[in-house]
Amino acid sequence: MGSMNAHIKQPKEFYLVDAHIGDSYFVEVNKNDDNQVEDIEECCEMCGDNDFVMGIVKSKQDVKKLAMEYDYNPDYVDTMIKSYERLVAS
Repeated sequence: MGSMNAHIKQPKEFYLVDAHIGDSYFVEVNKNDDNQVEDIEECCEMCGDNDFVMGIVKSKQDVKKLAMEYDYNPDYVDTMIKSYERLVAS
């Protein structure tokens, strides 16, 4: 009889990344790249600091939950959610 959910598209997964310079950002998870997190968190040659992968998000609720766990300012959390919504809408 087949799966009833076969036509439902799975939500894309994104890493929420805390940037060492500037704003946080999202990177689509590439399941074929075993080194993706290491590449994102690679040490900056200019300053020696690095970006930090906070976690994986699949929804704006995930963004809010993860950002609040890291004590982000609520106004900035709203900005992050808007950025996420623009990203998944494109």
